[in-house]
Amino acid sequence: MARIPYAHTDETGFTTHGYFESDTAERFHGNDPDPDGYNLAEELYCSDLGYWLLDRGQSDGSYVAISDEEARQWLIDNEYPEEAKRRFERPKGGRPSKGEKVEVRIPAWTLRRIDEIAARNDLDQLETIRRLLVMAVRTERSIAESAIIVPRQ
Repeated sequence: MARIPYAHTDETGFTTHGYFESDTAERFHGNDPDPDGYNLAEELYCSDLGYWLLDRGQSDGSYVAISDEEARQWLIDNEYPEEAKRRFERPKGGRPSKGEKVEVRIPAWTLRRIDEIAARNDLDQLETIRRLLVMAVRTERSIAESAIIVPRQ
C-alpha cells in the first residue's frame, strides 16, 4: 500500500498535513494539459474516508486536499460529468443510506468535541461520526488497551 502525504491550508492560513492510501482511493485521470508532454496531467483521488486529494501533475509530487465543490468542478472540467452528478447531486426523496443504522448514546463532552471537529472540517455531525469511526477501525489498536472509564453524567 502506498501512503501518500498531502497538505491542506485553510482560509486562515493554517496548514495541516496527513496521509492517504493511494491503493484504496478512487483515482480519476485529468485531461492532458500539454500536447508536448512537458506538464503532467492532474489526478484526483477520493480517499476511503471521502476526502478529495489532487495531484497537480507537478514534478515535486505534492498533493493537496480540496473541497467537495472543487472536486465536483474538477470532475466536470475533466470529462467526468456523470461521476460529479452521482457524487454531488442528491436524489429526490432524501439522503441515500450509507450502511446499517446503529443507535448509540454519546456523553455530552464527547458530542461537544465531535461538533467542534465537524465545524473545523465543514462537515455535519453524522458525517464526522462516520469518518471518526472509520478512522478508529483502521487504526485497530486493542480496544481493551485503550478502554477509558467515562464518568456518568
